[in-house]
Amino acid sequence: MSNLIYLTRKPSLRDSILDECPKTSLNVLEELEALIKQYDLTWIPGSKGEGGYFLGKELAQAKGNDSKDFAKHFERNTGSSLFSTSPQVIKLEGENLKNFKSLYQHYTHKSLGSINSLYIANWAAAYSYLTQGQSKAAQDFQNLGAKAIVNTTASELVLQNQLALLAMRTPFNFRQELVIADTLRSGQHTRRYDLVQYSRTSITIYELKKGAITKEDVMNTLGEKGYLTLAESHPKFNNKKIRLVFISPYGIDPAAQRMVDQMPKVGFVTLYEFSIKLLQAALKDIQEESPAQVGWYLKEKFLKDYPDLFPAESVKRLMQSA
Repeated sequence: MSNLIYLTRKPSLRDSILDECPKTSLNVLEELEALIKQYDLTWIPGSKGEGGYFLGKELAQAKGNDSKDFAKHFERNTGSSLFSTSPQVIKLEGENLKNFKSLYQHYTHKSLGSINSLYIANWAAAYSYLTQGQSKAAQDFQNLGAKAIVNTTASELVLQNQLALLAMRTPFNFRQELVIADTLRSGQHTRRYDLVQYSRTSITIYELKKGAITKEDVMNTLGEKGYLTLAESHPKFNNKKIRLVFISPYGIDPAAQRMVDQMPKVGFVTLYEFSIKLLQAALKDIQEESPAQVGWYLKEKFLKDYPDLFPAESVKRLMQSA
């Protein structure tokens, strides 16, 4: 925490986080702001005036837990810098602790007293911890980290193509880029579904988004585009149960999740969860016929062919479980 910047005026948490991570979901920010107010939590900007950092013991107390409980939920990154936008817990000691205490006193006018070490959390880890177990959106965020609310480097088309190719290796019946007539509006003559799964009694439409699913995405897909209504009235889908499922590599905003939860014909799944489902189906025959070859197929075929579906940190775990 060298080159400390002492801002004359403490910025709002929203502005501070957006300075560090401009793509952060506003819905997540609103929920975090509400949690801060609810639990009367203290936060300060980082050493360069960006982000937001919380005391671990205050977060634990807000959840009704022992102050030591907080650190058990996260990897302990002793001596790390404070500029990561992924959920990060840091054990401060020595010069880092001294600098943090100086910033804390500057912004809060309170002293942290004589201590030898201190656990702090960046805003992403604080949000993850405070919402743990409360909603599917929160669980997705915890599993995926802060990337659950920022854009991926791969395009939607790249992700869609890799999903479709992986789906072809399963016994499931999928169709990519299904085009149907738009009978709801005169201006747009057709609509395209990213990925459609057929079964004898049902149709599942998968709508892929590059970033986190927002309330606007849900409203636009179901309202303006009428994807579900069009499918239910399409002659090819006659007498079949229709379901629309949103897919995103980086989670779903809390407001969007609340909307989805109220609609029995609509769902959400992370890209990774959906990819794992397809992978397991694709490997089923190999596991039954030649279990010893599963590891080779994973390494030489699936994980190499679909690099954007299986992030690097998951590859080792998948290989160990093979």
